[in-house]
Amino acid sequence: MKDWTFGRKLAAGFATVVFSSLIVAAVTFLALQSTVESSDRVVSVHARALLEVERLRAAAWQEAARLRAFVLAGSDEEYRELEAARRAFTEALAQAEGRVERSATKGLLAAIHASKRDRDAAVTRVIEERRSGRDQAEVLATHRALAVPAIQALDRQIGVLADAEQRRLDEGMATAARAARGASTLVVVMSIAAAAFGILVGVLLTRSLTTQISHAVQHVRSSCAELKVTAAQHAAGAKEQATAMSQVSGTVSELLSSSRQIAASAERVAGFAAETERAAQRGGETVFLARDSVLGVQRQVELIAHRLLELGQHSQRAGTILELINELSEQTNILAINAMIEAAGAGEAGRRFAVVGEEIRKLADRVGGSAKEIREIVEKIRSGVDGTIMATESASKAVEDSARSFDELKEAFEHIRTIVTTTTQAAREIELSTQQQTSAVEQVNVAVANVAAATREAEIGAGPTVQTAGGMLRPSDPLGQRVGTAG
Repeated sequence: MKDWTFGRKLAAGFATVVFSSLIVAAVTFLALQSTVESSDRVVSVHARALLEVERLRAAAWQEAARLRAFVLAGSDEEYRELEAARRAFTEALAQAEGRVERSATKGLLAAIHASKRDRDAAVTRVIEERRSGRDQAEVLATHRALAVPAIQALDRQIGVLADAEQRRLDEGMATAARAARGASTLVVVMSIAAAAFGILVGVLLTRSLTTQISHAVQHVRSSCAELKVTAAQHAAGAKEQATAMSQVSGTVSELLSSSRQIAASAERVAGFAAETERAAQRGGETVFLARDSVLGVQRQVELIAHRLLELGQHSQRAGTILELINELSEQTNILAINAMIEAAGAGEAGRRFAVVGEEIRKLADRVGGSAKEIREIVEKIRSGVDGTIMATESASKAVEDSARSFDELKEAFEHIRTIVTTTTQAAREIELSTQQQTSAVEQVNVAVANVAAATREAEIGAGPTVQTAGGMLRPSDPLGQRVGTAG
């Protein structure tokens, strides 16, 4: 607590007083609440229980009056009134049992129930005799002999219960009064204690503040002396700092010029990167078109290969037909030779057949020779078709390789474009960062200029500070004397 400030000590003293006041208020509230609860219990429990017992007694009297009226009149209207009074008594007894404390009145309630049973039996007998038409004098005699004693016994038991509830009501009121007096005494004692505690806190706080102020005055005196020495040192340091700030300002200016050059270079790099990105995009599009062209050539080569395969099949069928023609020419030649032999054997008559056979043989020889020539041509066609098919297959593979190469080239262009895009973004980020750095350097330059100006002002103001420190030493002596006297 010795290291606390004045404001903290004052706040602590005020908080202590407020806390003690809150304690007094809380105790007062609890005491009043306890008193109110005691009073409420007296009213809500004992007074209402006594009221219900009195209502029970009134219901018993009402039932006795209705019984006497029924005995005298004997009418159905009086009988209904009597039954209503009996039900009202039963309800009043149930309500009284709900209100009274069973732990204290258990025996009294049992006695009331026993008296009620005796009275109900006597009343029932009187009602039966009256409704059976017996003489009124006999019924009155039964009423006096049986019903009246039972009614009086029940009334005495109810009176005992009422006296018990009255005693509990008186005891509750006395307890509530004692609680109220105790609460009043407690509130007075707590108020006196809070006032004494507040006075004690005020005295202790005054002594503590007086001591602290005395120490503060001594500290001010020593601080003023130190301030005078420090102000002189600050004046010398301010002059050196002003010189250093001038050098820093020159360095910051050079840094600002370099930052601007870097920003311009980054801007040019960003422009070159953007142009490279556009060129890469155009190259990718050109590669895509070339790939489509190569794929078209591949489709044409495949179509040519398909046509050549069909031509090879046709040439193969033509070779089969030529073999058949060759066989027919050979058989025709044999038949012609046989015909010539037969014609020679026939003599003059077969000479014309020999001439025809000779012509047929020559024709068969020519057909055979032509078939051989056609077969050789067909074989050459087949050989050329096979070579062309192999060439088209090689061309198709070359076209496929070219298409794959174009795909790889396209991917390379896309990769180049991605790298160039990243480079462009990096160049722009460098440009933005350099611009921000340039702005920051400009702000630093302004701040350095302000610091230099402030340093010069501090150098100028150091002289008055020394004078002020010397002037503060003079009034501290009488202040210390006053505080010491007050202490």
